[in-house]
Amino acid sequence: MAFLDWSTTASSNTSVGGIGIQGTNAVSNFDDAIRTIMAEARAGVDGKVAYVTKSANYTAVANDNNAFIRCSAAMTLSLTAAATLAANWHLFVYADGADVIIDPNGAETINGLSTITLKNGESADIICTGTAFFAKVGSSIQQDDVAFSVLNFPGADDNARFTAAIAAAAALGNGATVFVPRGTYSITQKTVPANVKLVLDKGAVIQPSSATASLFNFTGGLSGISGGLLINTGSLATDGIVIAKPANDLSFEVNDVYMSSFTRAVRLTSGDCLKVTGCIGVSNSTFVRIDDDGRNSKISENYAIGGNGVSIQKATQGAEGVFIEGNSFLPASGTFCVQLLCGLEISIIGNIFDQVTTGPAVIIDGQTNAINSVKVESNWLGRQAAAAAADYGLYVVGNVRDVKSFNNTYVGWRQAGIYFNGLTPGTLLHCKSLDDTFYYVDPCVRDIQLTYAENTTVRGATFSGTASIVEGTGVTGRVDFCDYSASTIPVGISSGLRYGRQTAGMTLRAKGTATLAQTTKVATITHTLSYTPAAQDIKIEANGFANNAPGEYVADTIGATTFRGVCRNDPGASGAPVKWEANIER
Repeated sequence: MAFLDWSTTASSNTSVGGIGIQGTNAVSNFDDAIRTIMAEARAGVDGKVAYVTKSANYTAVANDNNAFIRCSAAMTLSLTAAATLAANWHLFVYADGADVIIDPNGAETINGLSTITLKNGESADIICTGTAFFAKVGSSIQQDDVAFSVLNFPGADDNARFTAAIAAAAALGNGATVFVPRGTYSITQKTVPANVKLVLDKGAVIQPSSATASLFNFTGGLSGISGGLLINTGSLATDGIVIAKPANDLSFEVNDVYMSSFTRAVRLTSGDCLKVTGCIGVSNSTFVRIDDDGRNSKISENYAIGGNGVSIQKATQGAEGVFIEGNSFLPASGTFCVQLLCGLEISIIGNIFDQVTTGPAVIIDGQTNAINSVKVESNWLGRQAAAAAADYGLYVVGNVRDVKSFNNTYVGWRQAGIYFNGLTPGTLLHCKSLDDTFYYVDPCVRDIQLTYAENTTVRGATFSGTASIVEGTGVTGRVDFCDYSASTIPVGISSGLRYGRQTAGMTLRAKGTATLAQTTKVATITHTLSYTPAAQDIKIEANGFANNAPGEYVADTIGATTFRGVCRNDPGASGAPVKWEANIER
């Protein structure tokens, strides 16, 4: 009867290790039994937990059984041969300050690997089988947020380890996380199901091992990837991250990931609630592309250089309620910073779109799918100096309703800062430029260009272009409270736009006084208006008494700078004092 077989009922304990201890046994049995009890107790019971701190390489020995070793510096913790330590020997290790390598003896393994690495903050329960070691690794991250480190899974290569770790996390089904420690990993596309997150150390680099559609294919919500670097070495992968999820209001998050040289760094092929935050994209053809749906998504606080920014497209379901906010996109060789080919209630707010060399910064293209209600607010939209193909800051074309450009700065565009282009009557309606600034240091050729833009509003703009507003065919709307002092006023204001009061550089209302002369009954008056008024725009009335009743007052001989005030009758020697007002505001 071994130690752990002893009974808590005294009379049931009749032997110790096969040595009889009943009253009828030989006296020597009792000496042997006591010695056996001591041996069995030593073998069957752990000693008290011993706490020890190590800061340099150390080899764990048999007497470290049940110890807690806190490793306070980068080090290697070697393990004595498994046969020496024997089955059930166990140890707890905590990496508190730096990474720790666990290195079994000789060719022996731990979790099937020659070594494992505990990242700073991780811990491991290690147990010996007599021939090998196994470890359960945890983290200083809250336990309900972390499941597995890929280094703790056996496999012939990185593909096998990633597959095993993802499968283990998925099996938990409760929002498990796969942690990828610092290092370089080569994989082909890995499918990650719903409720599984990947957390990459900031020094973890993932690259394709061979031709592959993407590095990761995520298939559900409550999932995501954060940290690390995804680099398309050798251009073997098409996309970096692909998300094909149901439209179920469960978010997918990409946070703080560096992505380089993919056709699409992040690609949502279906589903909603995509969140891309704090990422860096370098030389991707497109940084984020939404192929379909994308409702309630948010692309924010990212930096992308080289290639296009965000493209929102439609197969069956258009995007709604999308925010593109606080990003910095410098497309260089790309053709847009934001491309909308569909959408309802889209907000593009507080971004820097700069160094654009080709195409518009923002294109809202309703030629295939109708687009409604887009807010473009407080952005910087800048062309790279002397870029010959950077045509427009904001280009709105086709079947589009209610685009509001508010408080943006447009810099140096070759054709126009803003172009509202309906193509045909009745397509582009209710678009607005409100409080926009067209930057004087690098002026646009045209600040605003309009074609078939109906019910357009331009208010509070500060113009500086070679031309402020160029009005084409089929335009209606209003222009109010704009500053033309650094620009050229429109050629005329008698077409579809109606101009109200302006703040500077354009005079549409003037008034003054004059005296119509005796005999000629005429005074030539300088009206100071920016455009030639019509007779009905000028009002003349008496401003005092004349010697003779002058009769009616009229304006004639109206020119670009002057008109004549005329009365019916000779006012006499006093002349006819009049006051006048010319108003071509509409």
